[in-house]
Amino acid sequence: MVKKVLFALFVFSTAVSAMPLVQDQDDARWIDEVKNASVDQIETGLPHESVARWFADLARPDEIDYEVKECANTADERLLCVIAYTKPPHPQWGRRIQLRFVVAAATPPKTISDRAEMKPVALRLLWASEGPSNPMMKRPDHRFSRLSELEKMVRGSTTH
Repeated sequence: MVKKVLFALFVFSTAVSAMPLVQDQDDARWIDEVKNASVDQIETGLPHESVARWFADLARPDEIDYEVKECANTADERLLCVIAYTKPPHPQWGRRIQLRFVVAAATPPKTISDRAEMKPVALRLLWASEGPSNPMMKRPDHRFSRLSELEKMVRGSTTH
């Protein structure tokens, strides 16, 4: 009996310790999917280039980072997003840009014993924003529902 309990604890602890690795692999897969997607597939009229390249060109000279987070949780739906955002390399560059792409959705389980699983969805922009990197600045963030609107705002702006 003791051996069975110890074995069960070993199996459980091994499974739990492997969970972050699986999550990291899933996150990397979602992030790669967004980075490699063509922006013209997300919005007609934009160039045929990857999101990673388009965003890097738009955000220059900033560094860009990506992460996966649950971005909406309602009674009817849970959404998983890849968030791409700028990390200013120096204090003189005061702009912060963020893109949120929906990559997966799950409906809540019907019963407590059911488990909701995230299922891939057609990649779409949830929203994009541009604003000052310093929250003490007295300028609000601009929020956009289209990448072309963000691009026009950033490329049309002469101040950073």
